[in-house]
Amino acid sequence: MLLNLVKAVTSWNIRYTYTRATRLPVSFHSQRSLSFLRNHLTRPPAAAAMAEITHPTIKDGWFREISDMWPGQAMTLKVNQIIHHEKSKYQDVLIFESSDYGMVLVLDNVIQCTERDEFSYQEMICHLGMFAHPNPKKVLVIGGGDGGVLREIVKHESVEEAVLCDIDEAVIRLSKKYLPGMSVGFQHPNVKVH
Repeated sequence: MLLNLVKAVTSWNIRYTYTRATRLPVSFHSQRSLSFLRNHLTRPPAAAAMAEITHPTIKDGWFREISDMWPGQAMTLKVNQIIHHEKSKYQDVLIFESSDYGMVLVLDNVIQCTERDEFSYQEMICHLGMFAHPNPKKVLVIGGGDGGVLREIVKHESVEEAVLCDIDEAVIRLSKKYLPGMSVGFQHPNVKVH
């Protein structure tokens, strides 16, 4: 993740993504895609009851990701409020609002994406492959339940069908509810979900 390299000026009306040093736009978006996103984004209502949810990875108002996979490293984010927590059939799903990175999706205590920097992963994983193919018409996404890669795929006019297969319906359902900027691609007419 480019958590320290990229600062996003975000709102629910979609603004621009800037680097700290240059203040130049770095995000790939066509006018048509921005228009589609603006017309489909809505922020989920905040409820006072949501603040009562707790999670073992959040202590003293800070989310902590510590793993033996990355010795000597830890990731912490300041938590404004826990939005949702559930144990799905497959994994622990946590969504919280951070002070600087917006909504954060965490699966089994590992950050999957944040609103602030998700574009860096989603765009790269999608567009490198899409532009390498001369005429992509049918695209399969395995995993990707937050919808970000799918959102980027349907920006390509040659795509006639984009199929997403994710094992965990909870990730898709919760992303649609709490991560509208990422999950907006699910609404595209060429998308099928299995």
